[in-house]
Amino acid sequence: MVVDELSLILPGDISGHDLWAVHAPVIWTMVEGQERVADGIALGQGHTITAVGPYSQFQRDLPAHVVAVETALAPGLFNSHVHLELSHLKGATVSGKGFLAWVKSLMASPMQAVDEHHVRTAVRRMRDQGTVFAADIATRRPELTSKVLAEDLPLSRIFAEFIGFSGPQPPSREFPWPPTALEALKAYPDKVSAAGHALYSTSAELLQHVKAWCRRQGKPFSIHLAEHEGEEMALSGIGELYAMLSQSLIPASHVPPEKRPMALAHELGLLDSSTLAVHCVRLSADELAVFKETGTSLCLCPRSNEYIGVGQADWKTMRKLNIPLCLGTDSLASNTDLSLWNELRFLLEKSPTHITLAEALMWMTVNPARIMGYAAHAGTLAPGKLAAFSVVPGDLSGL
Repeated sequence: MVVDELSLILPGDISGHDLWAVHAPVIWTMVEGQERVADGIALGQGHTITAVGPYSQFQRDLPAHVVAVETALAPGLFNSHVHLELSHLKGATVSGKGFLAWVKSLMASPMQAVDEHHVRTAVRRMRDQGTVFAADIATRRPELTSKVLAEDLPLSRIFAEFIGFSGPQPPSREFPWPPTALEALKAYPDKVSAAGHALYSTSAELLQHVKAWCRRQGKPFSIHLAEHEGEEMALSGIGELYAMLSQSLIPASHVPPEKRPMALAHELGLLDSSTLAVHCVRLSADELAVFKETGTSLCLCPRSNEYIGVGQADWKTMRKLNIPLCLGTDSLASNTDLSLWNELRFLLEKSPTHITLAEALMWMTVNPARIMGYAAHAGTLAPGKLAAFSVVPGDLSGL
């Protein structure tokens, strides 16, 4: 990734200044051993941070342009799971009635009417709320979402999502990329990766192929995993969701694996340190231990889970097992906004004494920067890193 091609994203208008500084009561660098700097200052040149430390250390040699932040300063946040192509569907789906009711309402909505205006508006609002990097899951219009993100949130990751049960194509025995995904890959080869939708909606062969491609390319792989009870039933060939998908997606020749999601994902070789498993609501402590064994990262989407009505992931056990956690909003078809700070507020409302700001920032900065392959440029505030910051809201700065 070439840092010079990235937009400068900073609190305050200092983009026109070659030398700059940002002063804050607290700077969360997220650098191991120096995570928090009281009365801190970050200095930079152009797009790059050159120094971070106590204000007293640099106050005699400050540049002419200094931005003062009233609350705490943190690295730019990563939204580790979002579906931007569903941004036009805010309020169009049912809430709180379970996954099947939600997906039926989604399928009845104008899903295909993806437009640049709604995508760009969602991205800019997300940026205004402190998110400067996004992991977008794109099924229908990856060429559009990749273009918008390249322009407005340049250090983002676009996952072209594969779904279905089609087989490899002779003579190469390769799975062809959909034309829109191929267009995105050709335009932004460093930013585009691949994802599998889910174990119940995508053939094992296709999932293994997509994961193998990601592994060869040195890119992350993402998959929805253990989000709802219907997934478990569909993998056993029973239930209303399976019956519905059998009418349009699952072929008559398909033989259900009759395995639990975690066991099947592990068996297929989908879990390792470059995989981000999303949701993971319905997993036992023993199943969660597999994440620890394989080094797999996990993305929580608590407000989306609440909106749909599928329960909540056991993040406390995940934390005890030292599973690398990330935080995502999911889409506006299952959330009211794309603010990661509001995701944190929701978790605090449910469990007010169990999360520190340092821990939450790990989920939104260091961990996703690593899994997305951007740790060399982002995730911490340190010399040489991209000058991308997020201002911590006042009601959260005291955690």
